[in-house]
Amino acid sequence: MGMLFCFKFVEKNIRPAFITTFHGAYSVNKYSSIMAKGDMVIVVSKTIKKYVLKNYKVDKKKLFLIIEVFQKKNFLRNIMPLENG
Repeated sequence: MGMLFCFKFVEKNIRPAFITTFHGAYSVNKYSSIMAKGDMVIVVSKTIKKYVLKNYKVDKKKLFLIIEVFQKKNFLRNIMPLENG
């Protein structure tokens, strides 16, 4: 919470973006509500997006759905660990 307080004293045009992510259906409390206060709030599924909209005060325009980022084809195959470290 302290970081958000500090942001209030920095001009909007020069302060860094505060980006948060919801990876799951967190319990709704003061601690987890910080996740909904980002300039941009990333959600990892349609289900989590619905959950966030239902349970937190967040502007729908700030939510961004990013799913299936991991693609197995982008990783090298047949990699063997080095022997003896």
